[in-house]
Amino acid sequence: MNPDLLFVIGLGIFALSVPIIINAFSSSDRSLRPAGLCIIVGGLMIAWAMAQTPGGYSIQDVPGIIGSLF
Repeated sequence: MNPDLLFVIGLGIFALSVPIIINAFSSSDRSLRPAGLCIIVGGLMIAWAMAQTPGGYSIQDVPGIIGSLF
């Protein structure tokens, strides 16, 4: 799999954890496990993509990576 695609998917999954965390804190009967799973999976995908790319990624590269895939 293309490391750029893996990086963007990981960012998306990682970003989806924010509303899940807010929802879990706003209602007392929700668990934080789905948010934790999203953070772990998204973080691992980002780390794997950075390990596969020589030199890794910088913050300035992110808009170009997302724009090149879409």
